[in-house]
Amino acid sequence: MPIGWGAAAVTYRLTCPPAHDDALGARLVSSAVLCATADRGARIGGDLYEVLATEHGVRAVIGDVRGHGLGAVRTVAAVLGSFREAAHDEPEPAGVLRRLERAMARHLRERKDGEQSPADADAGLPAGEEFVTVLLLEFLPDGEVRALNRGHPWPHLLTGARAEPLARTGPLPPLGPFPLPPGLPVVP
Repeated sequence: MPIGWGAAAVTYRLTCPPAHDDALGARLVSSAVLCATADRGARIGGDLYEVLATEHGVRAVIGDVRGHGLGAVRTVAAVLGSFREAAHDEPEPAGVLRRLERAMARHLRERKDGEQSPADADAGLPAGEEFVTVLLLEFLPDGEVRALNRGHPWPHLLTGARAEPLARTGPLPPLGPFPLPPGLPVVP
């Protein structure tokens, strides 16, 4: 049976025009087809990233959800959806990060209040143990880069054969189990 589902996914990718379209709607359809053909417990979801040009500068989010499967996909959707709104609305990176924290808290409450789905149970992650690492970057028009980090590895600046971390401070704890502190250390 898995071979049949895999063949259906490959056929869709090769023959269906929406599979080659970069528009959001077409990407959602392609993602739904992939999810529908994935075996139970497949290692999908988990990583997240987005880059948006806003009136406040170019903003990017990079992160990783603890776990895998459809539960992780739902968490990624909650965090990215919030980022896409907040990146345009919030004038400061700290405001964006606070919105991501609220979205994650709401997502965890909804998971806790509802019954855990079989996909969540397969991942072995109760709602109280789920978290997301997030690195929020803001690229300003003058070339300055500002960053806030919730548990994600820092990127490195590559110059020749050397690799220097973007920051030498430790990240804050990941989103989920720990609240944000009142003052957020934006790293220039």
